[in-house]
Amino acid sequence: MTLWLSLVTGITISVYLAFLVLQRVRPQVVAPLVAGALSAQALVWLLLPRFETWAFPGWEALQFSFSHPAWLTGIALGLALSGMAWRHVAHDDAMWTAAPLLFMLPLLGLALLGAQPLTWLAFSALLDLVWLWGAVGARFSAQRLSGGLLLRGAALFLLWAGALPHAAQPGLWWGAAALLRLALYPLQVERRAGTPPWLALINPLLAALLLAHLPQALPMGMLVWVSLAALLSALRALLGADEERRTRVGEALLLAGLSASFAQLEPALPLLVVGAWAAAWMLLHGAYGWSRDAWPWVVPGAWGLAVLLGLPPAPLGFALWTGLAHSPWGVLLMLVLALPLACAAGVAELCRPLMAAPLAETRARQVAQGAALLLLVPGTVVGSLGLADVTLNALGLGVWAVALGLGLALAFGGSALSERLRADRRWELFTDAGMIGRWLGRVAQGLLRFVNFVAGVIEGDGALIWSLVFLFLIFVAGQM
Repeated sequence: MTLWLSLVTGITISVYLAFLVLQRVRPQVVAPLVAGALSAQALVWLLLPRFETWAFPGWEALQFSFSHPAWLTGIALGLALSGMAWRHVAHDDAMWTAAPLLFMLPLLGLALLGAQPLTWLAFSALLDLVWLWGAVGARFSAQRLSGGLLLRGAALFLLWAGALPHAAQPGLWWGAAALLRLALYPLQVERRAGTPPWLALINPLLAALLLAHLPQALPMGMLVWVSLAALLSALRALLGADEERRTRVGEALLLAGLSASFAQLEPALPLLVVGAWAAAWMLLHGAYGWSRDAWPWVVPGAWGLAVLLGLPPAPLGFALWTGLAHSPWGVLLMLVLALPLACAAGVAELCRPLMAAPLAETRARQVAQGAALLLLVPGTVVGSLGLADVTLNALGLGVWAVALGLGLALAFGGSALSERLRADRRWELFTDAGMIGRWLGRVAQGLLRFVNFVAGVIEGDGALIWSLVFLFLIFVAGQM
């Protein structure tokens, strides 16, 4: 384990130093360098030796233990991140957030192998610093940056409170921290188009890590909250702005998969769900669009959407089929409504006209494009190797098939209804967390104006009169 950690640390630091030098000398070499480093990190993780327990020398409080689901989840995340990086190389996208990306996979791997809450707490804090590094590089707005830091700080506090030796019901604290990590409605921070997709992987993984180690079942109120957030995200994906659609579809199907995974008695299922979701969402996020003359290029995005919707043998399918059969009625109803809406939104996104030539220009970039697909596609299904004990359910499979049939019918036959609903902006009252935040901001500004008005009256020209009135009231109170 020490040799493995030293190898990953050496790869990361060496590439980071080369990144700093080449960023100014030869910036065109930066993207292949980062992609190669991520692929090497994923390979080292694949060759990770089995061990029972391990701790940093001199830091015995940070303990690690090997588990097969965590290892498979790490493989899926490594394939997703390295595949995304090679896609950047193929299309010559800017890699202005490449530096923090180098440190993300090793920290995620150590968090996955954490054996106790103190280890999760330490590496969650380090990953939050990586998120801050990437968010500043991505030029997030001050509102979004402060909101993200606030939610992450609150999640760290709840995790610390649940890790205290005499904490009552630690599972409740950890569950609340996981829900804050997921940034459920209406706590979600506003998103914008052009955000690096890898930044959206940190919080779901940390949330799934906590949910997989809950010592007790997630309370019903929290479970309903997750499924309701999935429904609202699916509604916003279908009716919201086109540039946000891919993000909202991925968000809705992640929350649906996580809420459904609690109906299965497999504690590691949330981790496997997030690993498969990461690779599938990268495929959907990089979808090219539809053209009759270039129809094969829609296949990678379609495969990503199919895996997100629960196509076998991906872990999301096992979670959804079981959840649709054994979830409480309230959760079941929201999942049955969320799946068709997310399916219709995803199909509409895949059917958007092809805006540019999908095939890269040079032979080297075409090789990078092929490497991205070869890495991302296996990442969507590798987690199914950890589901040997999960049984299929015919009832859940039937409900899932009906829900997807409704989604396809809505995508191809309900476009007029969707456009009519999009024209009616009243639906934003239920889905737009940014609107709620703006309303609260206006209320706060109104209260501030009132306070300023009162302060102006008291401290202005009438200050002497108000002082005499105050002294008179003190005198009357003293005579009583």
